[in-house]
Amino acid sequence: MFRIMAGFALDVFTLDSAREAWRSGNTASVIATPIENISLGASLEAACWAATGDAEAAKVVERWAMSFPIVAEALAALTGASSFPGAGDHDAPPHEVRACPSRSELKDASVGVEWNYFLDRFRRSLVKRLKLNTSTAWALSAALEEMADNVSEHSGLGDASKGIIAYEVSDEFFAFAVGDLGRGIRASLNENPQHDAISTDESALLAAVTCGASRRPGPNGEGFALLLRALADLEGSWAFRSGSARLTLEGRGAGARIVRPSNCLDMLGFQLSVEAQPKKSTW
Repeated sequence: MFRIMAGFALDVFTLDSAREAWRSGNTASVIATPIENISLGASLEAACWAATGDAEAAKVVERWAMSFPIVAEALAALTGASSFPGAGDHDAPPHEVRACPSRSELKDASVGVEWNYFLDRFRRSLVKRLKLNTSTAWALSAALEEMADNVSEHSGLGDASKGIIAYEVSDEFFAFAVGDLGRGIRASLNENPQHDAISTDESALLAAVTCGASRRPGPNGEGFALLLRALADLEGSWAFRSGSARLTLEGRGAGARIVRPSNCLDMLGFQLSVEAQPKKSTW
């Protein structure tokens, strides 16, 4: 049964447990479990779960949103509801949530002005709040932008993808996350004849994240490789979810990653969350 003592922090893994309990009929235990904190990745995944069409699940996530503003902001960004007050163009906010940029926003700077301000604020927060150096901040923002581009290019949802993207920065850690309600990694890879034999969500995630597999024919893609390089020397963890599979990477240094695939409750789309505590790193 999904029931944890007070002080429970909801992350993407315990969210999986909550969703499994929900599917098994233990809805009362999910509703009654006291939650004192929720991670950025879990906030975006919860918003995606609420938007998949299960009205009762949506009610639970809306209850969480009453206590956790990031969940409320993620729901609003994903559904296109009225937005929350935005950060100033040149602020360094502790967190920010918005809809994923469209292809035109990503490709045309004149269209993507607000998107570029979002990336600027992420970099500024990393430098001012977490005291990262400028080159690391630029590398991380480039990795975040690449994840947004992946949603646009691979989700199969057209120019204005139904997805959300967010970051969170404190003086001890940073996190960023993306989520969409598209077709998922496996269906995307199956477009490419090189990968049309991939038949499970787990093997699709492993191929895309660890081998650079892409829906485009030709050389391996650079999207996830860029993400891993940007985070290579930082103490952190990565959680990828698509279909009925989750892939977790933990550790420091490109040669010291621990990769753990696991099963989870099937859901639309793809979600990625990253958390790191650079001040803990000895690299």
